[in-house]
Amino acid sequence: MAACFLRETSTLSQSVVMSTKARAIRRLNGMLGSEAHLASDEVIAAVVKLVNTGLSYGETEHVRMHLGGLREMVQIRGGLASLGMGGLIGQMATT
Repeated sequence: MAACFLRETSTLSQSVVMSTKARAIRRLNGMLGSEAHLASDEVIAAVVKLVNTGLSYGETEHVRMHLGGLREMVQIRGGLASLGMGGLIGQMATT
């Protein structure tokens, strides 16, 4: 999200922003391959941010893909109420 802000303020080039986003997605995909991190609060929060960023930039196909994964992770965890940080992650996912 910070990279997107910097892009909007012409501080970073589009290629740097896309590279940063791709690196974040690769790291998330690596975490999704681990039982210890699958559906963790950190991964869910990161995917929520990807959805928000995609919505901001009109990336509808990416938003659909990330929302599908987000739904699955929330189901694995037992619903929004079971997410951590005192309910903050659940709030992030619904706003």
